[in-house]
Amino acid sequence: MAPTLRRSRAHDGQSGLWPDLDRGFGKGCFLGGPRGVQAMEEICFCPSLPRRDDNTRRVKWVGQTPARSLPDRHHPTYPPFKQGTEMRARFPIHEVLAEQMATPVLFQEVLEMIEVYHYSNSICSERVRMTLNEKGLTNWTSHHIDLFKGEQFDPAYIKINPKAETPTLVDDGHIIRESALICEYLNDAYPEPSLSPEKATEKAEMRELVKLSDDTLYEAVASLSFVSIFRTVLNAKGPEEKEAHFRSQTDLARIMRQRSCVEDGFASPYVIRGVNNLKTLVTRLEDRLADGRTWLMGDSYGLAEIAYTPFLARLAALGFLDHMLCDRPNLSRWWTHCMARPSYLAAEVGPAKGADADRYHEAGSRCQSEFEALLRRLDREHPYDLATP
Repeated sequence: MAPTLRRSRAHDGQSGLWPDLDRGFGKGCFLGGPRGVQAMEEICFCPSLPRRDDNTRRVKWVGQTPARSLPDRHHPTYPPFKQGTEMRARFPIHEVLAEQMATPVLFQEVLEMIEVYHYSNSICSERVRMTLNEKGLTNWTSHHIDLFKGEQFDPAYIKINPKAETPTLVDDGHIIRESALICEYLNDAYPEPSLSPEKATEKAEMRELVKLSDDTLYEAVASLSFVSIFRTVLNAKGPEEKEAHFRSQTDLARIMRQRSCVEDGFASPYVIRGVNNLKTLVTRLEDRLADGRTWLMGDSYGLAEIAYTPFLARLAALGFLDHMLCDRPNLSRWWTHCMARPSYLAAEVGPAKGADADRYHEAGSRCQSEFEALLRRLDREHPYDLATP
């Protein structure tokens, strides 16, 4: 499962194409000479450019050019780099070549390859796939981790995600975990189009919204999912197989939540607390959207929407979201806009079709009466009473 972090390709110095080449150096080479080298130094090498730019690519100097082919070392554009140095370069290089050159200048372009370890029906994985789509990042390598087959416990995967969770992103050898952090990283590393406000105060406000989704929705949706659909799956197993599932988990909080949901159903304190927090959250979002704004941060779609959308899609698949949207017209309007985003379909958010959709719908339908009864209880009882056995 070890990721291939980089690929290389070479420019032929003539056509402007980037064919996959192997010219004896393993990584490829660029053919240049005195005037070409100086042109590249003056025009192409821009270490101060942003890390990602449509007009630049990352390159590595991989060979030594005879000294006589280099420009004067006192020339202001003479590069203070040596073999193995990486930098940003403006491309295509063939446009700045002054003449056909004979002296080899060995050069390698380093293609920055994103790899994503994810599960198709994982809420947190859906967040990352939505962000990639919103950013127009289509050239990423997918590693599908089937959580129900236990592939997240593969020792090779544990090395890059010790918590045995999805998603995990690897970008140019750097490992980023936690979906909210991955999405913000992608927004920073690939700045266009931006998915966050420019002002520091507004950015902090957006981060608070994202954190609120993690603090509130994760437990609520995880508990409702488990008590509705996964509880039935586990209860169909024998005692030894059921215990083996819990024993395979690596996080104590997750084991306690799952065991409680299986054993106590909708009476589980995790379910009660989760649904109560969910009710409070949707009221807060309804109030935030009451000024007529299209998106949570104003006129621009962003990371806040991406943080919430997969959670609400799961609730919709289970048939619970309608209860949350009832008498909340602003939130209903916002949710309609969210579902209309191309990234919603492209990232396959929620079990919207096929066998998974039917399975979630059936499971949610069996639990509607219990869910409604819990909502009524939350409306009439004081939190103290709910917390008292």
